[in-house]
Parts: sequence; C-alpha cells; structure tokens
Amino acid sequence: QYDCTYSGKFSYANLSYKAFKNLIFMVNIYFMKIYMFEKKLEKRWLRNMMSNASKLGGFISRVLVTHLFF
Repeated sequence: QYDCTYSGKFSYANLSYKAFKNLIFMVNIYFMKIYMFEKKLEKRWLRNMMSNASKLGGFISRVLVTHLFF
C-alpha cells in the first residue's frame, strides 16, 4: 500500500500525515454527531414546548369561553 521507494523519513511523514488527517476526520465526525444530536434534542424540546403551549392555550381559551358564555 505504501511506496517504500521514498526515503524512510518522507514515508514516515506521509504516514503520520495520513494518520493525522484520519484523526482530524474522526474528531470532526464526532463533533458533528454531538452537534446534530444537540440540534435534534433542541428541536424536540422546542416542539414539546410548542405543543405544551398550544395545549395550555387551548385549555385557557376553553376555560375563558366556558366562563364567559356559560
């Protein structure tokens, strides 16, 4: 896989560079996963809050309507 015709130093540098790139890639994926997960949680939390608010609003409006008209 790796060309051994390079001088040892250069191939070692190339290898370490590849390893470094892979590491950076892995770290990026890891942070992206965390970020996406937090975004998902945030969205879910927002949606829950919105549905709760609408439920609460519906309840309040129902109470107001029943108290005003009955």
